[in-house]
Amino acid sequence: MRRVLLFCMAFVFLQAGWASAAPGVNTQPPKYGPAGAPYATPLWQSHEYFQSAKNPAPDFWALITHYAGQQNSLSCSVATVAMVLNAIDRTRQELRAEDTNYQQSKLIDDVKAAHWKEHVTGDGWKGRRGLTLAELADVVTDALQIYGITGWTVSLRSFQDITPETIGELRAILKTNEASTDDFVMLHFLQDRLTDDPGGPYAHISPVGAYDKASDRVLILDVDREYYGPYWIGTERLLAALSATTPSHGYGGLLIVRRISR
Repeated sequence: MRRVLLFCMAFVFLQAGWASAAPGVNTQPPKYGPAGAPYATPLWQSHEYFQSAKNPAPDFWALITHYAGQQNSLSCSVATVAMVLNAIDRTRQELRAEDTNYQQSKLIDDVKAAHWKEHVTGDGWKGRRGLTLAELADVVTDALQIYGITGWTVSLRSFQDITPETIGELRAILKTNEASTDDFVMLHFLQDRLTDDPGGPYAHISPVGAYDKASDRVLILDVDREYYGPYWIGTERLLAALSATTPSHGYGGLLIVRRISR
């Protein structure tokens, strides 16, 4: 009887081992955070904000027209800048037949600031890949000048902590941004702080698509199209990702491209 019992116990343990290692069993975490309580919500699951006439969402429609994915794992800044330049300069009424959209491959050839092309291709620039927030500001400023896009300014806001004052400031910026296409906001953040992506921490850049004040959620048009589409994230969690730091890229924050008041 004891021998039979030991055999049965061994068989159960073997079955458990086979089950845990069985082909096709997915051990990866959910994409947007813990199962049953995700941090982020993909746009296809929650799009009611855009179904109300009360929410014209001008930035969203200008940007979504030119929504593009990064062309390699380093070039999130290139896709983001291309989207914003197109939203500014290729959603005008007076476009001519010869006006081409801003293309990522041409952007990094034309814009020399911050050794942009080197940072987003190959081994990076001096061993560092991707842009800091300050370098992103230099790149956008140079791009506006090179392409003759006048009447716009570039400013940045780096966040280094989470306080009632900083969350209030972030909400105020997002509320202003949502009101018109007179400004566009680029995020410099740690993507894994938003979604628990196990691949981080790496600095990432994407534009803000919309801000729903009622639910206090931000729509990120994530340019990492290999893994993501647009998703909503709570403002407080976004601030945690913006205020995080890495040894190579420092603190994150916002880059704001704003039309100069006439």
